[in-house]
Amino acid sequence: MAERYTTKSLKVLPVIPQAKPQEGSSAVRSGIDAEVQAHIGRQLRAVYDDVANEPIPDRFLRLLRELDKKRDAARDDII
Repeated sequence: MAERYTTKSLKVLPVIPQAKPQEGSSAVRSGIDAEVQAHIGRQLRAVYDDVANEPIPDRFLRLLRELDKKRDAARDDII
C-alpha cells in the first residue's frame, strides 16, 4: 500500500502580497509600521516553510494508518 501521508500532501497557503493597513485596522491602532509587519510575515513564513518541509514522524504516520483502518472498518460495517 502506497503511503498517503507525506509532506508533499500538506497544503501550503500561497504568499499573498500585503497591502498597507487601512485606517482603523489593528496594525494602525497598534502603531506597527507596514514594513515591519511585512518583515515579520516574511520571517514567520521562512520558519514555517522549513517546518512544513520536514518529514512526518513515524508515530504520526502509524496513528494516521490506524485511523484510516478504523474509518474503513466503520464504513464496511455500514455497507
